Amino acid sequence: MRGYLHWAGVNQLTGLVLTHGDSQHIGGITQLLSDFPRIRLIDNPAPDRSVIHRRLSRIVSGLEGLGRKPAKLAAGDNFHFSRDAVADVLFPPRGFAGATADDQALVIRLLIPPETFVLFTSDSGAETERALLSNGSDLQSDILVKGQHHSEISGS
Repeated sequence: MRGYLHWAGVNQLTGLVLTHGDSQHIGGITQLLSDFPRIRLIDNPAPDRSVIHRRLSRIVSGLEGLGRKPAKLAAGDNFHFSRDAVADVLFPPRGFAGATADDQALVIRLLIPPETFVLFTSDSGAETERALLSNGSDLQSDILVKGQHHSEISGS
């Protein structure tokens, strides 16, 4: 991962969002933590569903002892993506446990001032979409960034 980032001209990372415990999404995190030791982590509070996420949780526990506790954000929380851009976490609610890691992926709506909204749905599927629609989340967005999975059953 470091080689690709360097090739792409990225020599510094200030933050990393771990959307869910799928190895395709967090498999390179241990190397990134080594390469970028001061990185801010935003993690999903949902129960661990994968071996790699449990392993990552142990590594992150070690970081907490160094004063680098990751933020575990759930629906209703927000964070600054940059000085001006604010990200609202829409899903999952705290305490939620989906049937799969994809079903408990973070869904984030980013406001880029003055009024551009980007909706990141990770690999969430139809179950997450139903939950978002039923709880009245504001999903109105200018750009949709959708994950690679569930394309045949979600994205409606």
